[in-house]
Amino acid sequence: MSDDGHYGLAVIGLVGSVFSPYYARARAKGDAHPEQHCAMNVVLYGPGGKRWAMTERGAGDLRRSGDELAIGPSSISGDASGLTIKIDEVTVPWLSRLRGEIQISFDAIQPQHLSLDDAGHHYWWPIAPMARATVTMKQPELRWQGHAYV
Repeated sequence: MSDDGHYGLAVIGLVGSVFSPYYARARAKGDAHPEQHCAMNVVLYGPGGKRWAMTERGAGDLRRSGDELAIGPSSISGDASGLTIKIDEVTVPWLSRLRGEIQISFDAIQPQHLSLDDAGHHYWWPIAPMARATVTMKQPELRWQGHAYV
């Protein structure tokens, strides 16, 4: 099934998930390990509604290197020209699969991060504010191309 842009997709790889009540509890106790609270947050939205996945996983399901972040069966890998995002997740609260691949090609790259506070503790880095996405989902079966922001 092809679509003319009525669908949207957001993907965030989280190490130390800010959305995790378990991580928040561990941080409050002072024994938090970000690697124990990882998730690939995936949201697909469109005419059929929203599908959302964010399974929290531990350090044993985390793999990362200079060019890849993999959490469970999903991954984000890339180089200076773009990203490949492979999604294989289960949605909640209604169980279904989100499975597919997103190719992101960068049109422009922001070479450095921007400080959000005077102390330099918080940064914003729109790595590729202008990019192109090619989405090929197997579950649900959808395909489209459009603008992307990394």
